[in-house]
Amino acid sequence: MDNFSIYGKGGPDKEKEPTKNVIDDTDTFEGDGYDIADSGPPDFEEKEGKEEEMPALELVEISRSKNSIAIDGRGNYSGISNIETWHDHTIVVLEGSPVVSIYDERGIKNENFSQPLNTLTHEIDWHDFAKKFNCKMIMDTPKMHTDVLGLREVVPHLRQRAKRQLGSLRRIGGESPIFHVSRAGDEAAKGPWKLAASMSESGKFIIATNEAGDFVAYVTETEKGDILDPRNWKRFDTSYMGELPSDVGEAAEKAMLMRSKGYVPGLTEKYFAMITNEGIEIGQSTVGYGDIEGKDNVDAPPVFTDKIPSIKKNFCRDPENSSVFYYCSNTNPRNLMKLDLEEDPGRWQSLAAEFPKRYDKIDNLEIDPSGAFFVFSSGEDLVFITKDTLEEVRREPGLGHA
Repeated sequence: MDNFSIYGKGGPDKEKEPTKNVIDDTDTFEGDGYDIADSGPPDFEEKEGKEEEMPALELVEISRSKNSIAIDGRGNYSGISNIETWHDHTIVVLEGSPVVSIYDERGIKNENFSQPLNTLTHEIDWHDFAKKFNCKMIMDTPKMHTDVLGLREVVPHLRQRAKRQLGSLRRIGGESPIFHVSRAGDEAAKGPWKLAASMSESGKFIIATNEAGDFVAYVTETEKGDILDPRNWKRFDTSYMGELPSDVGEAAEKAMLMRSKGYVPGLTEKYFAMITNEGIEIGQSTVGYGDIEGKDNVDAPPVFTDKIPSIKKNFCRDPENSSVFYYCSNTNPRNLMKLDLEEDPGRWQSLAAEFPKRYDKIDNLEIDPSGAFFVFSSGEDLVFITKDTLEEVRREPGLGHA
């Protein structure tokens, strides 16, 4: 079926007619976490006088936790703030809770992942900072005295905290404010927290961040790449007094950019994305050479912009073509958008396909591994729609967080 229509940069224009249509091909469907039974490869070509026969989908429950994972330590029901997957484990943070819980593939909670490892709250000890870095004060200027640190000389993971402390101080006579770290008390790093799992292809880093710029980073593999049991994960957070390991610092920085600017690294070797409430921007990475890796400058002008509001987690890659991405608005979405990054950015055009059915909410848009179906949450339900026509073929009540 001719489904996606081309629009110029910036998304669909209500005053403009589509200029071209494209056709998507589909394959058989294999589920992630479910066994899917079908009657063979679906045929989505239009045939005169013959109604299309859709593949039969059968969802088979593989495992279920004995108790609800939304029950806190006091036995009270709480909503789920974050739920992520790591290999065959599920990582959960409940609303209003600073505790990370981990469940195995059978739904059994890992009781060995306990305090202080599983707690996200921590305190920044500025007295310890003063001793560690042999300073008494921090100023928003280059270093002027042996006991004064310039803001740029503060280790990156604590620089935002120091900047906020300076910003809270009153300037006197036009002079730069001075943050007396040797006199400061402990500063708590609190939630709400947001998890970012799979910070690399292997899922080596799991990072939690808050709005204040704090982080908790778990290192889940050895230097040789061997997967660690969660009880043996290495934990770093904002209170770490010293230079973070370079890979940990880079992962934490990316996670904070993901939270503050919707940073999505590694779309291709050349491009990254920034997804905000206003839309999506595609940026171009600098090219690396020799032993120097390319970098993503999130403050540089984007090479492509599409003003589709509130995309949030509705952004996914086509498993059949790694340069193709799909996205839509989170609230009252009208169209599903398609963007192919294969060509030169000057020739990019967003394609729009209208949903045949209206949805108040769409969350966690994904494509099944075969590329035949889109899967997403709509309210409390898990919804399956075909990739070529966007027709809804299955709805599973109560599995919206599955």
